[in-house]
Amino acid sequence: MKFLTGETEKTIKELMGKYEDPRSALLPILHTVQRDYGYISKEAIEEISEILDIPKVEIKGVITFYSMLREKPAGKYHIQLCRNVACYLNGGKELVEFLEKEYGLKPGTFTDNMKFSLSLVECIGQCEIAPAVQINDKFYGNLTPKKLKEILSKLEG
Repeated sequence: MKFLTGETEKTIKELMGKYEDPRSALLPILHTVQRDYGYISKEAIEEISEILDIPKVEIKGVITFYSMLREKPAGKYHIQLCRNVACYLNGGKELVEFLEKEYGLKPGTFTDNMKFSLSLVECIGQCEIAPAVQINDKFYGNLTPKKLKEILSKLEG
């Protein structure tokens, strides 16, 4: 049974056509699958492996290398909190404690309403505004628990 269907399958074929070697389309394909399904499932990895003739282990290596790719579902707003030294020393630890206390979020979990999920990542490249988080595709920096609460309250709507 096929997992990748419809528009996703069409987009994958278009992406493959843009490269001399279709295997070069792996990263854009992974982004497409995650955009369309919310994450990159085991079934999707198997199909991509067959389509591009790339071993599954290579695909998993790419997914685990890039913090923006994930193999598990995430909340509507996926919070990636930097745990690298600049963020950690400037208040990142307090942000983790705040998210657990206020929202019940621990790394790898969701809020009960599936609105928020949390991942700790090595670096989001925002050291100059540490501590920083990435929520979906947007970066927020110079955070305190109060500022983070204001951001999350706006997202809750």
